[in-house]
Amino acid sequence: MINTITNKELLFKALDYTRAGVLITDPQLDDNPIIYANQGFYEMTGYAAPDIIGQNCRFLQGEETDQNEVKRLRDSIKANESCSVTLYNHKKSGEGFWNSLTVDHLYIEEEKKHFFIGVQKDVTREKEIERELLGSQQEIASLACPIVPVFKGVAVLPLIGKVNQERFNHILTITTEEIVDRRLTTIIADLSGVTNASDFLLADLVTLKDVIRMQGANLIITGMSSTIAMDILQTKDLLYNNLQTAGSVQEVIQSLIEEEKKKLD
Repeated sequence: MINTITNKELLFKALDYTRAGVLITDPQLDDNPIIYANQGFYEMTGYAAPDIIGQNCRFLQGEETDQNEVKRLRDSIKANESCSVTLYNHKKSGEGFWNSLTVDHLYIEEEKKHFFIGVQKDVTREKEIERELLGSQQEIASLACPIVPVFKGVAVLPLIGKVNQERFNHILTITTEEIVDRRLTTIIADLSGVTNASDFLLADLVTLKDVIRMQGANLIITGMSSTIAMDILQTKDLLYNNLQTAGSVQEVIQSLIEEEKKKLD
């Protein structure tokens, strides 16, 4: 433990130069209040010493703060354990920010006292980058499997480029979700933009057909290359021969429209 006034003053001055926010709380006092905050904390939150000294640091929380994370933090403090959480907190101005908080338990043997030291960092920018990255990944995933609604119950799945196993699994997941969400009865898979024609792709189409059928929908394949068409004609596997095909998306749509007209007549 630091015993001299000089060393204590030096320590606190050093903490004030730290960019991170630092809090020290005393759990021996009622409601585990703040007994020290460094300059970094004041600058980060906009609060001043008279606002927070003697207060529990929950004043930083708001309606958007994840209460599960708060509970995890409280449970760790109750057990005198260290903990790291990321909380959505609020500055004195009301502005929200993401707070990466690490709380460590400190026991001073000479005084037989417990303290908690909280080190806080504003990670709002990092969270924004993370959100932007997630949005980009979702957009890429959407482009990898774009489901285009045509009219009630009918949608087109235009496939472009190479269809590898990873992409096919994604197509399978998204397609089945869209069947449920949009109550689709017909999926038109257009292969005119596919660049890899192989037995692997043919097997995938059979799997896609079977999964879609189990969901109560029908798969129609258009834009099939001559290579794939010849593979189907030459194979003796009935599963492949049972694939329903058409010349183009427009042809299928026109046929479905005519069927609907006949039902109305």
